[in-house]
Amino acid sequence: MKIYNYELSKETLNKLIHEVKTGKYKEIGDEIIKKEILKQLKNNPSLIEKLDKKKYLTTFIKNIKKNLYRGVAIFNEKDLEEHFSIQDRDYKSFSKLFSKIKDKNSIVDLGSGLNPLKYDELKFKPEYTAYEINEEYVKNINKYFKKEKINGKAYCKDILQIKTFPKADVYLLLKLLESVEQKKGHKLSEELIVKIPAKTLIVSFPTKTISGKPMNVPERRWMNLMLERLNYKYEIIKEENEIYYIVKK
Repeated sequence: MKIYNYELSKETLNKLIHEVKTGKYKEIGDEIIKKEILKQLKNNPSLIEKLDKKKYLTTFIKNIKKNLYRGVAIFNEKDLEEHFSIQDRDYKSFSKLFSKIKDKNSIVDLGSGLNPLKYDELKFKPEYTAYEINEEYVKNINKYFKKEKINGKAYCKDILQIKTFPKADVYLLLKLLESVEQKKGHKLSEELIVKIPAKTLIVSFPTKTISGKPMNVPERRWMNLMLERLNYKYEIIKEENEIYYIVKK
């Protein structure tokens, strides 16, 4: 593969992908990592000839991981029982949220984690599309959809790299926005919410800290102000472990 006047061998590219896939990054899909690697090398093609040197390789891998970090799920446990968001969510209360929504024939779940494995808890049968960066989760979700004959599909993608989202009646952004933002304010959250082609969004945030202590103010004032400025109607529903915003665009 040529990047400008520099040759990037398949062997080198595979080695770079392998170097990135360690620790919490090991379940990220190869194509997502490959895309980020090529993006960085196109910005600095002369680096290709230096990657055989440890100093340059270490710095390059570190930068790739840094750029991927925003898309990595906060909780990266292996199975359903260990997945914090699944354990923590009251699905009976969650399913009641949909009683407030008239049009719900199709759902898109961004940064889904293993949430789609609780499809039956919805108590209705929508078309379900999930986007998740963890490759193993995506495999398990698609296996489950096929086994249960559910009209659904999961895709291994970093939502921050998706330019156009599919139309749907409802979008789920469950415990997603704060992990997307990190320390960059709320610009990305607003861009994402505005870009989503759906009339209804269900956005949630945790009401407890990572250590399990209740937050003093679980309601996100920045979210309220943003939605009011955008002239989007919203309703807030508070549960023990999660606070939900039902947003009408």
